[in-house]
Amino acid sequence: MCRNLLFGGLDTVAAAMGFAVLHLARNPDDQARLRADPALLPGAVDEFLRRYASVSVARNVVEEIEMDGVMLKVGDNVYLPSTLHNLDPERIEAPLEVRLDRGLNPVRHATMGNGPHRCVGAGLARMELIAFLRAWLNGIPPFRCDPARPPAMRGGNVGSCGSLHLLWDA
Repeated sequence: MCRNLLFGGLDTVAAAMGFAVLHLARNPDDQARLRADPALLPGAVDEFLRRYASVSVARNVVEEIEMDGVMLKVGDNVYLPSTLHNLDPERIEAPLEVRLDRGLNPVRHATMGNGPHRCVGAGLARMELIAFLRAWLNGIPPFRCDPARPPAMRGGNVGSCGSLHLLWDA
């Protein structure tokens, strides 16, 4: 558990920071709203984690089962992108929209796993993201993406912004 907490929290939290900043750079109204009302930050972090889930996990099939016409056999490996669960319109109203005041319970989305597979560091990650955004928005003037250098994304078990170039006025 300690190893998972240490190593699992490095790239996942950094990826979440990148996606949150990218969203705010592309959505100046959301950026202004969080600057004007920092009390929205905890809910905004939950919404960013839901909308921009970066982690995908693999699970081993332990019992033969047919799912949507595909036979899964014992020992098969199934890849589960958490973002798909978070974008299910049967679970979340208008799932592609980011609503800073959605009031989402932090355990309702699948970004940090569920049940016995819930991330041991989920609470810490959430607190780190809230503290980061609070400090970032207090220390950096209004910012935007550099149109000459678009963001570059990375895929894999943890998707992220590989590079994010920002501009702001001094």
